Amino acid sequence: MHIILRCLLALLLFCGPVLGAIGDLGSSSPAANSADELFEIGEGVRRSKAAEILKKESIPARIIREGQAEELRDLPLTSLRSPREVIDASTLTDAERMASVLEGTRKGTVPPIDVRPGSRGTPIKDVKIKYPGSR
Repeated sequence: MHIILRCLLALLLFCGPVLGAIGDLGSSSPAANSADELFEIGEGVRRSKAAEILKKESIPARIIREGQAEELRDLPLTSLRSPREVIDASTLTDAERMASVLEGTRKGTVPPIDVRPGSRGTPIKDVKIKYPGSR
C-alpha cells in the first residue's frame, strides 16, 4: 500500500501540470493591486503549494484584517508567505493528505486559504515537500 501511495503522489506532483494542461485547470487571474501586497498564510500552505505545482498564478484567499470585515479575493502566489519552510508528506497519512489537496486544488474544490497582511515567512516557490523515504 505504501508503494502505491508513493507512486500516486509522484504521479500527481510530476504529471499533474502536464495532465492539467490538457484540460481546464480553472486558474484565474490575480486581482489588481495584489502584486504589491504581501500576505502571511494562516491556513492553507498545502493548498498554496498545490496551486504552484499545478502552475496556477493565483489562489482564492480570505484576507483577515484587524477591525475590518473579511475580504475574499484571488491573490497571486508570489504575494504569499508560508510560516514554514517544509511541508511534511513523509508518512502515509501526510502523503495521502497532500495527494488529496493536490486533487482538490486541481478540481477547484478546496476552500480559500486564510491570510493576513504581512511579509514574514517563506515564499511559496521556496517551500519544500518532504516525501516518503526522503530525509
